[in-house]
Amino acid sequence: MVTLAFAMMACKGPDEQPKASAAPPTAFDYALNVVGPLPLTSIVFTTPKGHKPMLAKPTEWWLSEKVLDPNENVFRIGNRELRNAASWGFGGLPDRVDNFSRRVTSERCVQNAPASASQRKAWTKLSELAVSGSNLPGVTWFNNYASNANDQIMLAPWPSAFAQALNLQALLTGYCLDKTPAMLELALKAGDNLIAPIEEGGLANPLDDGGVWFEELPGAKGLMPFILNGHLYAMNTLYLLADMSGQAKYRGAAEAGRKALDRLLLQFDLGYWTRYDLRPRYFDKYFEVKIPDGTDVSRVRFTWNGGGGADSTFSVCASGCDQTIGMARNNDSLRISAFLEGARFYNPGDSLRVSISYVGEREPELYAAGFRPDRSEGYRTSLNKAGDGRLEADLGVRDSGWHAPDVAYMEYHAVLMADLYAWTRQPTYYVTAVRWRNYLQDWKEDEAVPYRKRRFGLTASPEQDAGIHECLKSHHPLATPLNVINDALRTCAGGNAVLLGRIGLDG
Repeated sequence: MVTLAFAMMACKGPDEQPKASAAPPTAFDYALNVVGPLPLTSIVFTTPKGHKPMLAKPTEWWLSEKVLDPNENVFRIGNRELRNAASWGFGGLPDRVDNFSRRVTSERCVQNAPASASQRKAWTKLSELAVSGSNLPGVTWFNNYASNANDQIMLAPWPSAFAQALNLQALLTGYCLDKTPAMLELALKAGDNLIAPIEEGGLANPLDDGGVWFEELPGAKGLMPFILNGHLYAMNTLYLLADMSGQAKYRGAAEAGRKALDRLLLQFDLGYWTRYDLRPRYFDKYFEVKIPDGTDVSRVRFTWNGGGGADSTFSVCASGCDQTIGMARNNDSLRISAFLEGARFYNPGDSLRVSISYVGEREPELYAAGFRPDRSEGYRTSLNKAGDGRLEADLGVRDSGWHAPDVAYMEYHAVLMADLYAWTRQPTYYVTAVRWRNYLQDWKEDEAVPYRKRRFGLTASPEQDAGIHECLKSHHPLATPLNVINDALRTCAGGNAVLLGRIGLDG
């Protein structure tokens, strides 16, 4: 185990500082953010309205050719070592991976064979590389390289809730196989660091309602991304730690994570795919307003509610707006690329709203740019009549992503959600895992269509989820063939389109 002071010196060097551009940044190009006792440091690249968006160039981690050293589990670039905090954790996991679960319990170590030499080496390395210090609540592990994250660069050294959870699961796998007290002791210290607030050196982002988000990329309030897979993995691992240690505080932390997840889950669900994280893209927010014959649209206005930015609106009209109707016009539609500077900051509850003023008997339709890989498509967003010839909608942040997960992440989201269901038996998690499987199946089978409807209506209904779960609970949400699950619900629901839509099926 290394002390914090040594780890800071070992991780940070002048060659790790990012080179944003050939010219020195101006005052509005970036801001330096520091939080917590470590401290965690990131550079955030910002752009005011009217300027070309400024983003950081890829860091060394993403840009350079790296060679993996299997003996030390580090990537090498010349004489440089780039150490990922989770590398040794991967080596310490069970020797076989279930395609439908990553779950381990005190009664189920997953592997029947004794621990391998490579696993033992991984557990030893985790002990050697664990960082402790008087200003840390437990132990953690650091990435020793700078890394891009949307419009930010995380500077070394930085920990991660995903790496913390993975290393914790590796240690618990070792304890499950060997029953070595020192392995459990180190795992408990890792759990303590996972559940402590970021401002105290931990990885938990406390929300205003008592919920907690476990941050894969911890940082300053308003700039944390709320990455989904890191949070799900952290909760599942905390349930495992509580199961093996018998200590209730870890289950309590997992339940606080569930409270945050339940609040934000539908922001991750696009109705056809999932979001990787929640921090919104504040420029190039692509929308299209389709205008039927005989209808005229006079104004489209987007408003960002929250975030603390001074400029939180973007409008399209004949004149005097950010974009003119003429500039946006494309045959029978308006194509809009909105810029909302206030959306650089995100906290749960912040939301994008849209208002469309029109004249005509037929209503215009709003489509948001789709995020599925290898597709060029738009997805229709429901609008509500607001009187005075206006349509309105609260878009949340689901259609404002920087990017969306590729297929492997979609599959992983479904696996982690199914594991969370296994720990909690919460019907909504079961239904969500099945729905995300259907999104993947739809992506594999559908044809390219430029304008599409969402397969799920993006509304919460615990009662309907409970009914679906009652119909399907004898089937594993992932291991059971998808056609069997879908046919079972069709039979049980009697063709109820709303219930079928909740698992991503057409009625």
